[in-house]
Amino acid sequence: MTEARSVKEVSGRRPRGLPAFLAFAALLMLAGVVVVPLALTALNGFKELGELQSHPFALPRVWMWQNYWDILSGVRYWQVLGNSLLLALLTVSMTLVVSAMAVTSLRPNLQYAHVDAAMREVLETFRQAREFAIANRRYVGITFPATNNQMVMTQLNTLTAGAGGINPVLDTVTLSPGLTFVLDGMPDTPDLFGNTSPIEFEGIAGGPVGGMVFQSDGEFLDGTTFLPINGTVSLGIAGQQSTARAVTILGTTGRVRGWKSNGNTTWYQF
Repeated sequence: MTEARSVKEVSGRRPRGLPAFLAFAALLMLAGVVVVPLALTALNGFKELGELQSHPFALPRVWMWQNYWDILSGVRYWQVLGNSLLLALLTVSMTLVVSAMAVTSLRPNLQYAHVDAAMREVLETFRQAREFAIANRRYVGITFPATNNQMVMTQLNTLTAGAGGINPVLDTVTLSPGLTFVLDGMPDTPDLFGNTSPIEFEGIAGGPVGGMVFQSDGEFLDGTTFLPINGTVSLGIAGQQSTARAVTILGTTGRVRGWKSNGNTTWYQF
């Protein structure tokens, strides 16, 4: 049995009839609110002062091109324009400086949130594998390919009589760039499931040779002996102990916990 996935289809058809007319009318009104005042301002610049006061919304009787020429050839206009550009430049510069300071101060928090999200993804993948195994009465394998910082969840039909010989991959989690499965000098978590390597199950770096599986009662087992195994997955940014995170799993129940460091060698349950 493969995992069912729901796909939401989005129609590309444009609305027709009354909704389309109302949308067009609303856009036309919005354009009018913006364009009409600008157009009136430009047209009124061609009028004499008396005509501007008496007929502000009419077309100019005589087009006074000299009005714009006097403005553009005058020193006052360029002084005002220069002052405006200088103020705009100073405002943009100050905004960029303050924004850079804010980003610098927030960078550690953004980094912690990034690592927390990766830990949650690993933790939730364990939980989903367990739930899938229970709901579908199948063995679900968990592997950690050695070279690409990935966690792979696979439905193991070959371990179930009559289920077929194909083992479909249900999910693949890849750590974001900069993150890796790493210990970074942290001690073992309070669960004491081992920390001699970033990925350790049954006291073995990378897990037992026969693999690791969830079975239909939710237990997490050695893929060869089919006995419950405990383990720890450690991750973070190499060289930054404050980003150390860990996920532990208790084999007899399939219980999963998340752990994090706050910049020291003490673990806190997430």
